Amino acid sequence: MANFDEIIDGLADALQADLYPNVDGVVSMIIKGTIKAQIDLDRRDDGILVCLYIAELPPGKFREHVLKDALKANSRLLTNRGVLAYIGKHNSLVLFQKVRPENITTDSLIDILKHLTARTKLWQDAIDSGHASPDEEMPKVGGTHKNSMFGM
Repeated sequence: MANFDEIIDGLADALQADLYPNVDGVVSMIIKGTIKAQIDLDRRDDGILVCLYIAELPPGKFREHVLKDALKANSRLLTNRGVLAYIGKHNSLVLFQKVRPENITTDSLIDILKHLTARTKLWQDAIDSGHASPDEEMPKVGGTHKNSMFGM
């Protein structure tokens, strides 16, 4: 495993961007012009935390529905999809993934960012269009879709 600085340097080279940690050691960037991403070293085990901001969710029923759907989406047993979470300090829905230290390379971080960016974009598009979640993210219940007459 390369160290954090080497991985960030490799990522900067691959993205042809200037990436530097701030005073807290967090690397911030904007992906595709709209997705704020942060990469941070988890000092407990030298893993890396990757966090992408999906949307700000002001208080109200819509936020309740989004968070309920995020919990449902998290319950699906699929790997390498990241975890949807809510950061109350910023009223924001985020997608994050922890990368174990033995799995970290520049190439693996780029792959993770690609997958998380695609999933983040799905959620952004759904929320921007007034939906609590993307249809692709919701588990089917009893053979019916969540928007069907007997779906949840």
